[in-house]
Amino acid sequence: MSKENYKLADSLYRKVLKRYKKNQDSIQIARNYSNLGNLYFEQYQDILALKYFDSAYKFSKPLKDLELKSTIAYNMHVIFELSKKHDKAILYLKEYTALNDSLQKQNALWEVAQEKEAHNIAQKQAELDIKTAERNTFIAISAGILLMLIVGFIFYRKLKQQHKQIKSLNYELNETNKVKNQLFTIIAHDLRSPVARLKQLFQLRALKKDSEAISSDKNVTQIIDSLSLLLDNLLNWSLSQSDLLSVQKEWFPLWQIVRQIELQYQSLIEEKNIQFSTDIQKSVLVYGDMEIFKIVIRNCLDNAIKFTPKGGKIVISGAIEEDSFTVFITDSGIGIPEKVLKSIFEIKSNKVQKDTTGRTSSGLGLMLTKSMIQLNGGSIQIKPNPKGGTIVHISLPYKNVA
Repeated sequence: MSKENYKLADSLYRKVLKRYKKNQDSIQIARNYSNLGNLYFEQYQDILALKYFDSAYKFSKPLKDLELKSTIAYNMHVIFELSKKHDKAILYLKEYTALNDSLQKQNALWEVAQEKEAHNIAQKQAELDIKTAERNTFIAISAGILLMLIVGFIFYRKLKQQHKQIKSLNYELNETNKVKNQLFTIIAHDLRSPVARLKQLFQLRALKKDSEAISSDKNVTQIIDSLSLLLDNLLNWSLSQSDLLSVQKEWFPLWQIVRQIELQYQSLIEEKNIQFSTDIQKSVLVYGDMEIFKIVIRNCLDNAIKFTPKGGKIVISGAIEEDSFTVFITDSGIGIPEKVLKSIFEIKSNKVQKDTTGRTSSGLGLMLTKSMIQLNGGSIQIKPNPKGGTIVHISLPYKNVA
């Protein structure tokens, strides 16, 4: 494009687009359509430019990449403004402005979270230093008491009382550190396996000097997707625990969200030859934060796929239960042991289960799911499937529309 060799640029963009479509990479597909729109915009072919910008806009709609969506919305505004279709141009300008504001808020929120975490760590360290100093003082006083047995009885009673206070404070600190250490253990456990596998793959490819194979290796893509989901879960969980997650509740169609998540996992479903079906009424609207609810459904479906063997079955259905609409995610997977099921939503470093590929999972996604559904004013339960596997129950306020 910089050399104005538009014909060659068009050919190369289409070649890259074909590969991304094969890998079902929605972000890169949207970005490539946007690049094709810019290519024809540079050649003053506004009709073709609009066609590709519109395709980019449709692919970017369900994505969470605010920066990409903002850029595409602005391109749509410019093309309609030049076409003198001012009403549409204004609509896309508003969307661009809203996305840009959301992007700035997201960045600000992340900075606040980092600052708060740094402050908390510094505060905990200061408290730990104080407790260490108190313990050292206690040891010194105890040694003095052994040398001063004559007056030891009075000092002993005072020190015993002080010891109880220190013990109580240490217990509280240990409980706090226990939760923190368990969380770190969970994170380290979930990160270690995919990172080691990724390192092994790259080392093997490096020995073969086959860089192209690395970029297209399905295992690499799956591992990176797994790491991305883990990091997203970790960020959202930390935000929810710090009361920094913005919740914007509204009425939205349940079946549409389920369909979007299904498309995101279509390749994994087909790869494992899983019989997948949905039975959600299109007339059902549920009340909550739509983006947070997507996180819940995505984590539950991801678990169902991971723990369902090849040729298995997953069904997403729904039913009205009193004042709520309950979504059932039923799988024919390997199930969850009763001992693990009792503490499925708790932070425990020893709560580990292997999926159908032998990889282990410690359940951070489920802890996040419970936190997210509670923020939405709903509830979640996981029960054994009498036919084998598990059934996830997710309940939210609802209403029917004709």
